Amino acid sequence: MNMETRPGTEEINPFQYRDTFLLFFTMTFGYDKTILLALGRVSGVR
Repeated sequence: MNMETRPGTEEINPFQYRDTFLLFFTMTFGYDKTILLALGRVSGVR
């Protein structure tokens, strides 16, 4: 993978980091706890 930054091609995608975060939690705590945590987080923000 090319790590050099070229102008105009670099796009920051927050969903990419969110999916990585969720994947990390899923592998660490398990699927059910990740769902509960996500639901709790969404309702907590509201």
